[in-house]
Amino acid sequence: MESNISHSEIISNFANSIKDKSNFDSVKMQGDFYYYDKYKKKNKYDVGNLMMASHDLSSGNLISSIKRLEYIINKQPEYHSAYLFYIQILIKLNLEFKIEKTIKNALKHHPRDSLFLNLYGKILLFKGEKFKALKIFERSVDKSPHNCSFWLDLAFCYFTLRNLQMAELCLSTAQKINFDHKRCFMLSALLFQEKSMHKETLEIYKRAMELYPNDNEIMTDLAVFYLRIGKKLEGYELYNHINLSKRINLYNLIDTEKISNDNNPLKAIQNLEDLSKFHITSKKSYNILVFMEQGFGDIINFFRYLPYLQKMGHSITTIVSQDSMIPLLKCLLGSEKIRFLKKINYKEIANFDLKTIALNLPYILDTVNKPPAPNKFNFKKLEKNKVTLINKLKKLKSDGKVVGVSWKGNKKHLYDESRSINLKLFSKLFKNKKITFLIIDKEVSSKDSNFLKKFSNVLLCDNLIKNWIDTAIIVSRLDKVITVDTSLAHISGALGVPTKILISKVPDWRWGLKEKKTEWYKSVELIRQDKNGDWKSIINCLANEL
Repeated sequence: MESNISHSEIISNFANSIKDKSNFDSVKMQGDFYYYDKYKKKNKYDVGNLMMASHDLSSGNLISSIKRLEYIINKQPEYHSAYLFYIQILIKLNLEFKIEKTIKNALKHHPRDSLFLNLYGKILLFKGEKFKALKIFERSVDKSPHNCSFWLDLAFCYFTLRNLQMAELCLSTAQKINFDHKRCFMLSALLFQEKSMHKETLEIYKRAMELYPNDNEIMTDLAVFYLRIGKKLEGYELYNHINLSKRINLYNLIDTEKISNDNNPLKAIQNLEDLSKFHITSKKSYNILVFMEQGFGDIINFFRYLPYLQKMGHSITTIVSQDSMIPLLKCLLGSEKIRFLKKINYKEIANFDLKTIALNLPYILDTVNKPPAPNKFNFKKLEKNKVTLINKLKKLKSDGKVVGVSWKGNKKHLYDESRSINLKLFSKLFKNKKITFLIIDKEVSSKDSNFLKKFSNVLLCDNLIKNWIDTAIIVSRLDKVITVDTSLAHISGALGVPTKILISKVPDWRWGLKEKKTEWYKSVELIRQDKNGDWKSIINCLANEL
């Protein structure tokens, strides 16, 4: 009879038969009895606690599930299934340190396991250690040469490292294994965009959508593509159809230790109705929960929509996952009536009528082609208790023209290799000794710092910057900013400082593909690559201008 019931029902039945679920030793023993009774043979591993961990997770009891899996791994460190399950939960919770440690531990016991190698490669890739990731991905495909997903991971790693030829070669291998794998379409589309083959790109996405209708990852890539090529209405509208939980890691925004069947903020958030155009036209006032996007630049860029929404008569609460930005956002005019949260608890969710994500607002508010202007800063609030920093900047300005620069973004960004510039090349800008160049970056390596010492007109700001407010104060005093596409570009743009943003041939979607000016910031000029990877001509031109 039991052979006809589902796996989840088997787990549920087993869980219901356990009287003392907190006694892990007892659960293991009962699991052993259960396994022997069902299969007439002994089981080597702790299947009892593994089934209970699955039951705990489905019941919303994440912490119990984690503790149970840690118990199993501690007792049976060679248990493959326990590691896989544990790693899946850690990835959901975005516990980076624990994830890497667990995968390394799994590889100690399963050094030739292609799946663990592949997972470790992904961890390294998202940490920004792309060359290390490449070596690990190569080992994983060596162990499992017929795994399409592993070849696609290797191909994408080459893509992020700008080795497009090798990316195409690995993609072709993946296509021979499974041509219709959804990520084959997604990577093909990215590679066609690198060649400015936009008609072909769109055809690929359309075919992918036919095979995988309503797939959130494909929809996201297609929405970004539409926005990049200037089809803003299509792009923003498509973004509005993507499931919120696929765009925001909700586990980062709640207290996971308090999740239970009766107290599950994840379900409560998902059950909240989504803000739509209907609500805007209804003329009613709503209590709206707005999730900000996850990048620093995105937060600055899209915050403008919250005061705009609030002025329509709605009460706005926003959750900012990058909570270090909240003090800066509170210095913007229009933020006074907006409530800021770092995390949200179960009881608070019941206070809201609707939810949305900041990037949905251009479509909902019908501002697709004309976004509201960025909010200006309240300088009285921004500069409060910053006398020492302001005096230092005054002294610096008295010596002549001051230009803020940044040649690199966060190395963890997947596309950092395409947007950052080699410092040796970038340093050609420093030849004008009449200009003081400020490096607006807290994280300058010792190697780069030593290189910059040979330029008497270049100063590091890392000792002046303690937070985002310090960054904004420094930028507000500059004559000009020259930067790659990073958060500095958004801060200087929001402050109205003349800014040149150096962008790749296939840039972030918000900068489009052709224009020199941008709808987002009036003071910004976009300096575009003519050819993929060609920063040299841009830097030489700027150096001559300066």
